[in-house]
Amino acid sequence: NPIIACSDELHNLFAYNGLNVVSKSVVPDHDFHIPSMSLPLFFNHDGNSYLTAPKKDINGIGVCWRGNKENPLDDRRSIDVNIFQGLNLVNLQKDEPNWLRTVDLSNFLDTAGAILGLRKVFSVDTSVLHLAGALGVPVVAILPYYCDSRWGRKATTHWYKNMRLLRKSI
Repeated sequence: NPIIACSDELHNLFAYNGLNVVSKSVVPDHDFHIPSMSLPLFFNHDGNSYLTAPKKDINGIGVCWRGNKENPLDDRRSIDVNIFQGLNLVNLQKDEPNWLRTVDLSNFLDTAGAILGLRKVFSVDTSVLHLAGALGVPVVAILPYYCDSRWGRKATTHWYKNMRLLRKSI
């Protein structure tokens, strides 16, 4: 049986989706190993959704504007949340500007349920972006003008059929 070794934050999401999950710090003996970024090729992924969660009744548009502040390239990736001021948006990260609607994001399963309850998500390149893609929710990726090669140069991506790519200007 396949075993997914992942960070503890992802256990409940993957277990909910029927996967056998272990902590990546305690990987059992195994016969085969494949990096997670290679799984779509291995499974001949066609861009459709492949995760689910208990849907939360939110009905709105979600936004995730910043990645990890410790990432040396985060200033290229992140955007100023104030560009959304005046819009009624749902906050999909743990930072809390007082003008954004908040929801419980205790773990990835909670975050996935919140995303499923939204009409659309706008996100920079973070775990929230990939989670929305994996859940099949319409999502707009806000990318740096010079982004890494996995995104290509088109307005769509083969990774997720439900995702549109928007590049920041230089």
